[in-house]
Amino acid sequence: MKKYLKSAFLGVIVITAVIFLLHFSQDAEIQAVVNNPEASTKLDEKALEAALTAQALQPLAAKEHAASLSRSQDAADMLRGSRDYRVVHEALTQAGTTEARFYAKDILRRCLAMRKLGFQPIAVVSAQQEFARELLQARCSSFSDEELSLDALRQVDSDPRYPRGLFELSQEWTEAADAGNETRQKDVFSRILQADDALLLQHVGLSLLGQYRDAVSLGDVEFIGNAALNSMRWAWIAAVCEGTGTDCGVGDAYLVEICANMDICESSRIRALRALVARDEGEKQLAKFDAAHAMFVKAIQSRDVRLFFPQHTQ
Repeated sequence: MKKYLKSAFLGVIVITAVIFLLHFSQDAEIQAVVNNPEASTKLDEKALEAALTAQALQPLAAKEHAASLSRSQDAADMLRGSRDYRVVHEALTQAGTTEARFYAKDILRRCLAMRKLGFQPIAVVSAQQEFARELLQARCSSFSDEELSLDALRQVDSDPRYPRGLFELSQEWTEAADAGNETRQKDVFSRILQADDALLLQHVGLSLLGQYRDAVSLGDVEFIGNAALNSMRWAWIAAVCEGTGTDCGVGDAYLVEICANMDICESSRIRALRALVARDEGEKQLAKFDAAHAMFVKAIQSRDVRLFFPQHTQ
């Protein structure tokens, strides 16, 4: 798995890299990053810790009650509208739904990364950025240090209150990727596409696309070099929203993080990530971003696994 990380996160922000590592690496690798968060900046020379919000991010009407959750979309909506992720985490613990374990663990991973990495020492430029920074801190502030620990993450794996669901699919992917078994990866990724969950697709897709380290042809578009590959991966993070019909607007974690740390404050994930690509990779790469985004949305909606494994395409 280590061999995929460098290429997977050239151009990807530090918090995202750490969350990815917490999703797909072994305990020794996790411990190394948690104990030495500065080392994670080696994954990205530009290493900004990351973030996002909407163009006119107003205080959100919080769904802070333990609402019943019946599908992944409900969990995604609660996260987007929340000012306290602990409340969402507790609701997931009680929900007993197929996505609950995966989403609950993702909350702990994200907040652990935030707690360890903190904020970049930057001058706040706008009121939107200031609000985004406050929201970013508030979302994880009610968790104790013990709750945001490696032991707490491991306990979620075996907690009997959660069905296996999406979590089991993510584990199957990790095993297939670690083994380098492309046939198995294709089978698991096909089932992940069928599950149609934006958060699961986001993390697994980054793992898959990170395997293409120098160049790859997807459809009739070539992505050669770091700038093009970075733009392609950002396009994937945006495409999971449209592809699954998930609302990634105001309050979306990527929007809040990008706005908080970069003052790129947009109303949707795709607008924020296009702006990020233009800034960090150059406006010439927007064509690659747009082409990848269109292909990814279509493939997610049609459940077409072939696009993602070009070596298997006839």
